[in-house]
Amino acid sequence: MQYSTMQSISEQDILPEPIIGGNKQESKFNVDLLPDFLKEYLRIASQVCDAVPEALITALLPIIAVNIGNKVYMTQGAKKTYPNIYATLVGPSGCRKSSSMATAKLTMEKYNEELDKMNSAEREKNTLILNTVTQVELGHLLELNPARLLMFDEIGEFLKSCNMKHNYGYKENITKIFDTDNYSYMTTLNSTFIKNPALSILGCSTEGWIYRDFQNTTDQNSGFLQRFIVCVINMDKINLVSENNENEEAMDELRKYNEKYEVFRSIPKQYKIKLSEEANTYWKNYSKVIEQDIGNEYYQKDMGYAIRIFNDYFLKLCMIFTLMENYQELKTAIDNGTCDDFFANLYISEQTAINVFYLCRYYLQQTQTFTTIIEIGDKFKNEKRIVEYLSNCPQNKASKTNIMNHTHLNSNELSICQKNLEEQEAIQIYCDDSTKSTNAKKPTTFFKLTNRAFNLYRIKKKNHN
Repeated sequence: MQYSTMQSISEQDILPEPIIGGNKQESKFNVDLLPDFLKEYLRIASQVCDAVPEALITALLPIIAVNIGNKVYMTQGAKKTYPNIYATLVGPSGCRKSSSMATAKLTMEKYNEELDKMNSAEREKNTLILNTVTQVELGHLLELNPARLLMFDEIGEFLKSCNMKHNYGYKENITKIFDTDNYSYMTTLNSTFIKNPALSILGCSTEGWIYRDFQNTTDQNSGFLQRFIVCVINMDKINLVSENNENEEAMDELRKYNEKYEVFRSIPKQYKIKLSEEANTYWKNYSKVIEQDIGNEYYQKDMGYAIRIFNDYFLKLCMIFTLMENYQELKTAIDNGTCDDFFANLYISEQTAINVFYLCRYYLQQTQTFTTIIEIGDKFKNEKRIVEYLSNCPQNKASKTNIMNHTHLNSNELSICQKNLEEQEAIQIYCDDSTKSTNAKKPTTFFKLTNRAFNLYRIKKKNHN
């Protein structure tokens, strides 16, 4: 999508204007602004899984990434950037997180079947998807093959394992492996050297795990979190009962994706991919707009995430998009032994840069939602209790007295919560004389939830009829 003039991010109509000061609205995901290969994947995958499109895509990206591995790279100064992805799907149980991952994993089913025919040594080297591995095991496997994908049904369980004595330093090492050319580290058991690591991660998390594992806003600025792209799933978009039965035809189409992946795995050596002049100009110009908007409008803490998204992930996604769009030409080059010429003439197009930039903006807004979840878990625990209680009340309202009785907050605590909730525009306060008892001197004070409260506190609206 071309722009005739430079616009502020909040003036463009790709995504809704961000709401600043803690009151963030849901990002609207526009499938029409995606490249054709992702639209095609959504067409097929939606016949197998009725997850929201953004969840299906977020689950697919690390799968593509691990098949490309470290065969291609782009440079930022002297640093190489590989197309590896750290991604997590966040949402309540039943929002199709695991189903999105299973659908993406289906594209590798034929490859995984080939692994079963290998001997143990070959299988150990060529297995791309890993589940439960210790730090020592992962280091050994990355030495054998630096392209791996850690895949977790609940990423909180992995984070819990990182705190175990035998995995001391695990999370820190995974943080560093994300964007380093070569990496070595030592444990009490052995030393590890990984050349050109291209480790990817794909996991799910409920908001409960987020509260437990990242218990304060200091965690928001950790390098570990800043390396993830996040898809926060809105439960209001999910059907209670899945509308999709097993569609064998669609599942077979997904299995054929291994033909594309086989092309990527067959790239004979490392190649550098470059931005076209037009793509580079677009990237630089619009990154300045994002930087200005963050400095003027967003929380300053978002800058660390934005730098990671609009630098590292912009280049990573550009490589993934470009190879997926040109895989047939790449296959011909591999078959003819002309890969050197192919990559020498392969540039990231301006249209690819535009498509990727849209997705980067989406992930930045998702990051803001994600960090708000952490803030609520840390700063606004009592406010969340009030919102949850009111969400269960008829018309989402209740008297001040009933709120105190049900939440067990004292008058001072409730007063602080009331102030915060009003500043967040999450509640309306009003008095009702009609409910006042004959002996009461003052009318009854009521709290009523606003629509904004449901988005801010990630509470699902309920039908109280």
